[in-house]
Amino acid sequence: MKDIFPSLVTVYTGTDRIRIEMVKTLLAAEGIFCQIEGERLTGLMGIQPDILGISEIKLQVRGSDAGRAREILEKEIEGYGNYTKSKEE
Repeated sequence: MKDIFPSLVTVYTGTDRIRIEMVKTLLAAEGIFCQIEGERLTGLMGIQPDILGISEIKLQVRGSDAGRAREILEKEIEGYGNYTKSKEE
């Protein structure tokens, strides 16, 4: 049976909701499904993440798309390579 809930990997984090939406749009334009962690829950409840005490917003993609998403972000976002290396250490 095919997994209808693929594992998601965080490829970008930040506190600026507008920037996160722009990065999400960039990846979606490349055919990569992505979502903001907790987006469905907060949308359903009608509240924003900062009200819930969530200051860091995570943009997630399917695990199978993570490498390609990171390549796109490295190419398109200045300093992304340094960002990911510091997060992994």
